[in-house]
Amino acid sequence: MILQRTRPPLLETPFEVFDQGVLTPSDRFYVRWHLANIPTSIDPATFKLVIRGHINKTVSLTLDDLARKFERFEIVAVNQCSGNGRGFFSPRVPGGEWANGAMGNARWTGVRLKDLLDYAGVRAGALQVRFNGLETG
Repeated sequence: MILQRTRPPLLETPFEVFDQGVLTPSDRFYVRWHLANIPTSIDPATFKLVIRGHINKTVSLTLDDLARKFERFEIVAVNQCSGNGRGFFSPRVPGGEWANGAMGNARWTGVRLKDLLDYAGVRAGALQVRFNGLETG
């Protein structure tokens, strides 16, 4: 990995990795982190995904609920930082000096957001979805 910055971490995938296969290995996938706080683990027994807002019912789901109640979905897709290639900009712009390694192709597995929102019953007039994770700014 190409270390661009240590805190918060900014690790770029070396370009030759993309010639080694269609999927980017997990240990070679770029890392972009914006905040100083880096959550490194969760407690699966206490974790809850809460859905609230302009919906029919507030929902609180455990990891077990997500695995049992919803269809597992897989998709192969590219994930790319919007700053990919920023190191080549002229004039220079602020931010990480990425070359072309702020991207990767992976098989993503989980639950579709649409299925979760349908389960909660999104009401007419809802305009956006906002996510909060374990990280804090």
